[in-house]
Amino acid sequence: MAQSQPTFDSDAARVEAENLVASGNARRDAGDYDGAIADYDRAIVLNPNDAAAYRWRGVAKRYKGDIDGTIADWDQAIALNPDDVAAYVLRGVAKRDKGDIDGAIADYDRAIALNPNYAVAYHNRGIAKRDKGDTDGAIADYDRAIALNPNYAVAYHNR
Repeated sequence: MAQSQPTFDSDAARVEAENLVASGNARRDAGDYDGAIADYDRAIVLNPNDAAAYRWRGVAKRYKGDIDGTIADWDQAIALNPDDVAAYVLRGVAKRDKGDIDGAIADYDRAIALNPNYAVAYHNRGIAKRDKGDTDGAIADYDRAIALNPNYAVAYHNR
């Protein structure tokens, strides 16, 4: 009789999936993106509803230059956790990388709606507005990012 794959229904599988995400994060931080992606893949098999595993796998894919894969993972992370502010900001960055400035701004708008005190979302939206030629809008967003985080050096630079 063949042994079945563990699923998230078991505590052991949940712990193993969490450990794989932690291992993937360590590998990603060390620059081993392929190893990180493999760990996240295994975590997702064990727990396909773990939004964090998709979000972190998307980060590793972005480092590898796989923007379409990145966006797909962040789409899934958002589908599983529609209140994940960071996932909207991250997906906005990837959309901007791909040239979808309007899509990036929409993601930053959603992140700001969820957390109006998230300076990074304002800063990134300012960059996207600058890319569209909306200098006044960009400056207003940089100003808001700086008001929220007076130590946000790159926002001063971009402003």
